[in-house]
Amino acid sequence: MITSNIVIRRPRMEELNRIDAFFAIVIEHTFLVNGLGALADTKAEELDYKQKIIRADFATGGEERFFLLAEHGGEIVGSIECGPANDLLVACAKNELQDVPEVGTVFVHPHHQRRGLASLLLSTMFDALWRRNVKEVCLDSGYKEAQRIWTHVFGEPTYLAKDYWGDGSHHMVWHIPLKEALGRFSSRCDSVILDKMGIQLAVQD
Repeated sequence: MITSNIVIRRPRMEELNRIDAFFAIVIEHTFLVNGLGALADTKAEELDYKQKIIRADFATGGEERFFLLAEHGGEIVGSIECGPANDLLVACAKNELQDVPEVGTVFVHPHHQRRGLASLLLSTMFDALWRRNVKEVCLDSGYKEAQRIWTHVFGEPTYLAKDYWGDGSHHMVWHIPLKEALGRFSSRCDSVILDKMGIQLAVQD
């Protein structure tokens, strides 16, 4: 069940510190649940990268990176972004997706996970991209928990870099036609249902 009273909107410059703090919370939790809590340097690099790309959104007015945030009771509880495919994704896909936009930073606060918020963020982003005439997207993950979720949602990965992170730890890439993705999520983003739940989609702000 999707958390009620959610607002999905564009980020604001004045809340940059709050966004950075949200990223730090989710990254710390992600590393812990994936058994990677001891990798302090890698966590720091991940946080630095997320801080860099949210600033790229502000610097380019959403042209280089396009973020959406989910807010609940004045608290940032989710995020998603779209931008150029990262170097690892492109390499794992054998340079076949270098011109395909990547959807990433699908973050949900630990206290709001398993409530359908990631699906709502994805459906809202897919709809926004479709209206921008984007026809295909890609996404990747090296986290086992995220891989399990994306495989459930999108099927088997299009590309698999076997043992990339070590024995039994693969990197996965999905290439997704946007029309197909919209079909999967359309019922979850029905405007009447969302209105009854108090969910506002303010992506033009």
